[in-house]
Amino acid sequence: MHRRFELWRAVPAALCAAALGLPSLRAVEGDAHAVFATAATMLSAHETAMIALRLPGPATEERPATLTSSDPKIVEIVRLPVFLAGRDLAFARVRTRAPGTAELRSGAAALRVTVTDRSGAARAERRRPVLTAPAEGAFVTGTFAVAAELAADPLRGLPENARVELVLPSGKSLTPVEEIPAVDGPYRRFRFAVERAQLPAGIAPLLARVVYPDGTRSDSEPLLLRVGDAAAVGTGECEAHLTVERPQQFGDAAPMVG
Repeated sequence: MHRRFELWRAVPAALCAAALGLPSLRAVEGDAHAVFATAATMLSAHETAMIALRLPGPATEERPATLTSSDPKIVEIVRLPVFLAGRDLAFARVRTRAPGTAELRSGAAALRVTVTDRSGAARAERRRPVLTAPAEGAFVTGTFAVAAELAADPLRGLPENARVELVLPSGKSLTPVEEIPAVDGPYRRFRFAVERAQLPAGIAPLLARVVYPDGTRSDSEPLLLRVGDAAAVGTGECEAHLTVERPQQFGDAAPMVG
């Protein structure tokens, strides 16, 4: 038994790794010449990201490289980089677990990673409604429609008791006359009916507002409309309002369409 143990110790480690289908120890230990593509980077918390490493020349064989994190509670290694034969670029996958700063090391190379929590700002932006119609600066009169959309879970919709409203310049709020569920993406759409008499003449700003059950609210960017009376609206063919002479090649008849 003692002799068998001595024989096993004499077998090179590389042959043991090959027999088990594993990369050689030299490859697992990484390449001292591998460097990161940059000295520092910034990532968002609670996401995965790819980290690039480069060799000074193409690898002659498949070469996994080591990668360690100084603080796995901030940046966790998900997948080690592997340099494929004939390639000088490899990518590791990491997961950012919490805001903070950590250092990734591969051999002598180091990468400083700063993790920030930008998801809160992204969530706040998604909770913000957008007025999509009429167009900015449009002239309105009589009864007209105003459309708004809001990103929401396509299956669950808006949180219970959340409401979407249109805020007029007077401060009065209108409820939507129609709600369209998410059919082409995670956006719910709302239609409001507005009367000319509810708005002051001239430039009138409108706001879409979402009020959530916890009392928080989110407003859209203001939509500026030009408000006037029906008497100020011109009707008829656009050409009839031109004061320049009609080109002779057009003739006197109405232009052909199609």
